[in-house]
Amino acid sequence: MNKALFSSLIIVFLTLLIILTGRPVLAQSVSLTLKPAVYEFLIQPGKTIILQYQLSNLDDPVNGLITVKPLAPQAATGDLQIASETGANIAIIGDSRLPFEKPVILTKGETITFQITLQLADQVKEKDYYYGVIFQTQPQPAREGTATINVRAATTSLLVLHVTRTGDLEKNIHLASVDIKSNFKLKLLGKNYAVVDVFAPIPLVLTVQNAGKNAGPVHGAVELSTWFRQKQSYAISSETIYADSQKTLNLIIPPRLPGLYRIDARLVGGKTGSVEQSTVSVLVLPLKLLIFLSAGFVIGLAVFFYFLHTN
Repeated sequence: MNKALFSSLIIVFLTLLIILTGRPVLAQSVSLTLKPAVYEFLIQPGKTIILQYQLSNLDDPVNGLITVKPLAPQAATGDLQIASETGANIAIIGDSRLPFEKPVILTKGETITFQITLQLADQVKEKDYYYGVIFQTQPQPAREGTATINVRAATTSLLVLHVTRTGDLEKNIHLASVDIKSNFKLKLLGKNYAVVDVFAPIPLVLTVQNAGKNAGPVHGAVELSTWFRQKQSYAISSETIYADSQKTLNLIIPPRLPGLYRIDARLVGGKTGSVEQSTVSVLVLPLKLLIFLSAGFVIGLAVFFYFLHTN
């Protein structure tokens, strides 16, 4: 028998053997929703509040646990992350039908409702408290004769508590800095300019600080102006700045023609809608072309002196 034909028959035989005797693999598909996505309340110390939630499973059956985790803003980005400590003097009580430590089983298309009770002590501090109500799936037990690929998934609802006796919120939001990410800086006539290549976008970075006890939204716009008084505006989408934190907002301005540009950033936020403004300047140059021409000039000069020396 031809060796090539014999090898092909062996490969076909082994493939059929694997298909017929191998264990089927079951891949799990997960699609969960937890409503509402955000709860935000003003509440006085000493009060109790009961929150209603709806958990839905739109895909394969899952089992998991309902937990409540304290959250705190990250120092670098201002985004919320799970904190190590819970809110002092705030008791969190789960649903008696679905306690936190008991696994919850959801069939495909099933929706359940549950409640969480928060009890605030009289001595709780007046400030913001952030929590994540989380449903985290657990590994499914494998069926006999099958291999199961388990997908870990979670769905979260954000809970924001503004604890205040008077109902007033303290938001001290201001625009700390406006800068342009650039590897090149230039100082002309006492002014600093960021230098950006003509083919590159202009990366604008705004740092917003909230020194108050309560979170608040900010929004605004950036206006780019040329020396010819041509102006173009770019909106800054609304962002929440959490209490006692700072957040970095990134805005990408499309590439511009060579020239000197002025960028005015205007931010609206805080309790009274106060306006913060700041200005930076950027110099757009054909950097790659200049580097290429400079390199060509240096090489040409070196060649010229080489031939001058040899002659």
